[in-house]
Amino acid sequence: MNNYDDHIQFAENVIERSQLPQSQGDGLRQLIQRIEQRQNDPNLYLAVIGEFSSGKSTFINALLRDNLLKTSALVTTAAATRLRYGQEINIEINFRQVPEIIKPRKLWTKNAISAIIRCLDDLGLDFDTTTAIECFLNDAIAFLCSFFNSSKNPNIITSEDIRAKGIDLRGFIHQVTSEEEIAKEVIDVNINHPATFLQNNIVIIDLPGTNATNTRHAQITREIVENEADVAIVIIPATQPVSDTLAEFLISTIQSSLDRCIFVVSRMDQIRQREHNGMLANVRERLVAQLEVNPNKLYSCSAQVVIDDVTGEQQAVNNPEFWIEQFTQVQVEIIECLKAERNAIISDNIQGLFGQLFNQIKSHLQYQWNKYKEKEAQIQKETIQDIESFKNQQYRECINMIDRTATRTGNKINDHVDNFRDRTTAKVKEAIFGASDWDSLKYVVNTKVATILRTQQNLLSDSIQNECHNLSQSAQEVGQYFDEKFTEVYQTLQALGGRVETNSVFASNNISINTYSVISSAQQLNSSNFGNAMAGFFSHVFRGLLDDRKQKIWNEIRPEIYNCFAEIKQQVQPTVKKDADNLKTAINQRINAYITHYKSVVDGMLNEQEMELQRLTQLQATIQADLAEIERRQLQIKVNLR
Repeated sequence: MNNYDDHIQFAENVIERSQLPQSQGDGLRQLIQRIEQRQNDPNLYLAVIGEFSSGKSTFINALLRDNLLKTSALVTTAAATRLRYGQEINIEINFRQVPEIIKPRKLWTKNAISAIIRCLDDLGLDFDTTTAIECFLNDAIAFLCSFFNSSKNPNIITSEDIRAKGIDLRGFIHQVTSEEEIAKEVIDVNINHPATFLQNNIVIIDLPGTNATNTRHAQITREIVENEADVAIVIIPATQPVSDTLAEFLISTIQSSLDRCIFVVSRMDQIRQREHNGMLANVRERLVAQLEVNPNKLYSCSAQVVIDDVTGEQQAVNNPEFWIEQFTQVQVEIIECLKAERNAIISDNIQGLFGQLFNQIKSHLQYQWNKYKEKEAQIQKETIQDIESFKNQQYRECINMIDRTATRTGNKINDHVDNFRDRTTAKVKEAIFGASDWDSLKYVVNTKVATILRTQQNLLSDSIQNECHNLSQSAQEVGQYFDEKFTEVYQTLQALGGRVETNSVFASNNISINTYSVISSAQQLNSSNFGNAMAGFFSHVFRGLLDDRKQKIWNEIRPEIYNCFAEIKQQVQPTVKKDADNLKTAINQRINAYITHYKSVVDGMLNEQEMELQRLTQLQATIQADLAEIERRQLQIKVNLR
């Protein structure tokens, strides 16, 4: 039992420096407290496991030589009952909530008392007598209502509470462990008893029956066998040797603790004498086949015969002395075995607790190790993408988008110019050939042609304005496209731990276009040049036949109209290209501004990552050292504790 304090101090140091979550650290510290308590506890804890109707309670009663525990085939409390030595029987029961069924019943209310007093008055009793009876009844109710309030904790009932009220202690024990309405509220039962068996520093733990649908039964059994019991006795009724339900329960609940179990075959008095050896051999075969356990000794007994002898019940067997002597021998052998192996058993228990402690610490450390390795791998794998490549790629994509939009805009403007040219030509032709005389023709040439040109020019200007507006809108969309792409990059930074707020970065860096410079050329249909072109033939236009002159005018004016619209195309297209170039410059400035900020964030992150990698490397080295030390200590405990 050496080096316990050193092991505990090591565990506390590991817990402290491992930065475990509060709940995990508290759980490990509680386990350390249990180890310390077990070191200083001289008792040996003996759990008793068995199915309902297996004779488990009868076996415990026989060990006590007292018909103390209720024997029943019914499912009772889902709690453990601990029996330890005491000079007299004492009990302490911890309830979740004291059930109403065992609270003092308020048999008399004020109305009931009043009714009783009225009846007494009707019988002719004098005033003093009825008053005395009324006071007595009120005092009785107050007395009963304080029945279970004497304990400091109202949910704990003690033998002092019970004896003070004149209630039979044994009957109360039977009630709280067998009546379903009460048993379901029981957390645990602790009983002191003057049995000789318990004087050997043995604490019996009566566990809930195993073959119950209540999963809480299995949970309690597992927790106590793994964490509290030093040894467990498994009761196997001879009438149903190693049932499938018992085997399944033991395998699923306490398989790792089966080497600390003593197997006792009960109810052997119900088996013919000549079949005893065959029965025990059959039980052993079943234990080996179903549980892979081959105990050194398989005990057999008839506890019921012992209890019948204690209570004076008529014996149902012909030779009770044989069974009483055999049970006594079984009891003596169990005590001698426990005494001989006490230190080893307690050491094994402490070893098991240390095993739990170190295994839990290892589990927590391994989890931390894995998290650190994952984070380290993530930092090394998630290399921040080549920002120059990203910038160039995004710039190319944005430029291509602007070029495509500018080309579409130029083509649409050309289409509009051609459409208005054809429309203007048609209207001028219609006006010329529609003149009915020389005065009308003169009016068309001097006034109406110019009006038609101005009207179509204004309409064309509106169309060009709309197309240029679309170009401006497309430029905004290009900016939004880049913002989205850049946001994705920032989100990658955020996933890696970068502190980035994308919504606030360069929000004022908008992209726009001044469309006036484009449409101004459309408004420069040079009327003076067009007028000069007309003046050359106005001087002779009104000589000769009218129809001939109409044709001559049309032949001369039509090329001039085409030239004017061709000049518009020549003026508009360079302007569109210039504005597209301005947009490219603006988007480049936008990208550069974002990238500058991005690089500053990345530089900070790279420094943080380098520091984090160094920290993780140090933590991993510490964890590895702790894990190696735990392995060494576990081996040392296994070798040296016995």
